[in-house]
Amino acid sequence: MILGVTSTESRAFSQATGFHDDVVQYEDMTSSLISTLKIDATAKVVLCDFGARGDTFQLWFSALKPVCKTLIPLGIGDTPQTELPQNLHNRAARNASLGNIQVNASDLATMAMASIGEKNYNQELEEAWRAFLDSGALPG
Repeated sequence: MILGVTSTESRAFSQATGFHDDVVQYEDMTSSLISTLKIDATAKVVLCDFGARGDTFQLWFSALKPVCKTLIPLGIGDTPQTELPQNLHNRAARNASLGNIQVNASDLATMAMASIGEKNYNQELEEAWRAFLDSGALPG
């Protein structure tokens, strides 16, 4: 199972990509939600993080780890911000302790173009972007 955890504003976009088996919101984490996701002791889960704020990704990781066979944390991109070197070090250490695999979002775009062709990629990107805008995720 590939699980996307995202904000209310980005949920429609994440769903429109079609990359996830399910997409949930950060604040919706409850044991009853986890059971509805059909995650059990035999499940292999990839938990995708597209720049979660605060400790929400770690909270989801901690909640899912004991209930599935395998849990792979996958960081995709990051939040562009200025950080002190010590803060960067602490975040890197925390991610390493989770076994987080970090990838660059632009590398994924390049790989997708190689896989499905640049024309198809751009068409699918346009459709996903339109769905994101139509969902009202960007005010105005």
